[in-house]
Amino acid sequence: MSPLPIIFLKTKSSPTDPYDKYFAENPLEIAGTTYNAENIFVPVLQHQHINLSQLEKLVLGQNSEYHGMIITSQRAVEALGAVLDKHRETQEFLKITKVYVVGPATCTAVINLGFSASNVLGKECGNGKVLSQFILEDYNTCCESAATDRLPLLFLNNEKRGDIIPKSLSGVEEHRCVPLQELVVYETKVVNCFSEEFAKAMEATKGQERWVVVFSPTGADAAWDVLRDGINKEEDDSETFWASIGPTTEVHMIEKIGKRPDVVAARPSPEGTWNGIRDFMLKKIEQN
Repeated sequence: MSPLPIIFLKTKSSPTDPYDKYFAENPLEIAGTTYNAENIFVPVLQHQHINLSQLEKLVLGQNSEYHGMIITSQRAVEALGAVLDKHRETQEFLKITKVYVVGPATCTAVINLGFSASNVLGKECGNGKVLSQFILEDYNTCCESAATDRLPLLFLNNEKRGDIIPKSLSGVEEHRCVPLQELVVYETKVVNCFSEEFAKAMEATKGQERWVVVFSPTGADAAWDVLRDGINKEEDDSETFWASIGPTTEVHMIEKIGKRPDVVAARPSPEGTWNGIRDFMLKKIEQN
């Protein structure tokens, strides 16, 4: 068996992290060699909820009128949950509100808040571009079939959200555009000790084939700053490979830091990421 260091640029979820669990329980069998993941978590971001009073008014106020919501991150789910926890009489809201999500983890988290599973849509989409197309079709079909007003969707996000969803929903024919209202419900910043902890992880795995899994554009920037500043300048990075959790982070890495990730997960999930790494390693061995 061969250890394969996997440096996850994220906080390890508690009590169980799905990436830690899946990677540990699914060793890779490649060309007669068994690779066991050596999981290393380096927290990148810390989050703080903001605008919760405004969120409360928008979703539970008397004049609240939305076709539904868009939630694409666990942090946005937590912010909404903090508002809903204050109200015990939200059953009707939870029962009738449609929520568009971008993947299975967010879907599960939204359902756990109490929303009807049949109204939580998009878990198979995997990224913002695919979700946008799904929303366009579903929203316009609903409005046309029910002859209802084209009420806006409420998009809960953070101050660093990408433009894919807003641009996709507005960049179509006027009669198909989806009205959107955005609200920033959490803000992020890089944790103070990230540079030190990431440098330690890189030093501890020096000389080994290893993977760095990036979950956000901010995480990519923070990691690249550490390497650019020369903390590991003596290291040959030919055995360091990069995996992006999705296309948004991939585009950012290419355009902003000039680094194309070796793997982009087909779906933003442990399985999608691990399968991408397996396929890359298998192809690499076959080419050699």
